[in-house]
Amino acid sequence: MSFMKKLALGIYGAGGLGLEVMSLVPTVLNETFPGFNQRDIYCCFIDDNVTDSRLLNREVLTPKDFLGLNNFNLSYTIAIADPKARERISKSKGFDNMHAASLIFSKTSNCFQNKIGRGVIIMPGAVISTMVTVGDFTIVNFNTYIAHNCYIGNYVTISPSVVCCGYVKVEDSVFIGAGSNIINGTREKNIILNKNSKLGMGSNLLNDTESDQVYVGNPAKPIKIRK
Repeated sequence: MSFMKKLALGIYGAGGLGLEVMSLVPTVLNETFPGFNQRDIYCCFIDDNVTDSRLLNREVLTPKDFLGLNNFNLSYTIAIADPKARERISKSKGFDNMHAASLIFSKTSNCFQNKIGRGVIIMPGAVISTMVTVGDFTIVNFNTYIAHNCYIGNYVTISPSVVCCGYVKVEDSVFIGAGSNIINGTREKNIILNKNSKLGMGSNLLNDTESDQVYVGNPAKPIKIRK
């Protein structure tokens, strides 16, 4: 990607996760946008409901105002925990064709033969082993471990301190609660978290999940259909 003008990086979401991400952004600007001096990168929040004009000494803009920054090349990522919200934003007019920056704050998150998608956020302390795929606009939160030969789809939210053992497939828009553990599958039979399922905080998953279901407990069992 070639930039001729200054760069504007928007963190979409001015809630708790957005604040955590923005506070870390200066630590990865040089490696995320090589060739740019930090003083030439304008960082701001983007939010649908602006209640504060500034947070963490950064401006908070509406999507319309961010898209109107005509003197900048625009890049963004989405720091919102809800998978469906991230999907909606990434497909909305103006953002659908915009450069989506992946912010990788963990130094041990991109080992040999891993594939990291667009708009991914990987927080400090996360460890991603080898031969792992992480899809677009997925969030891997603090101190999570993803073992070898795992596939993580698009718009997945992995909360802090999750352990995902090897040979696990996580389909699109899955939400995995904090402190959950997912047992390892095998090369022949992966453990599969099907699309739009949710694993509750502190759960231990021993089997596949079904789409649109919520699972909790030890061992994790379904409790209701997600709407």
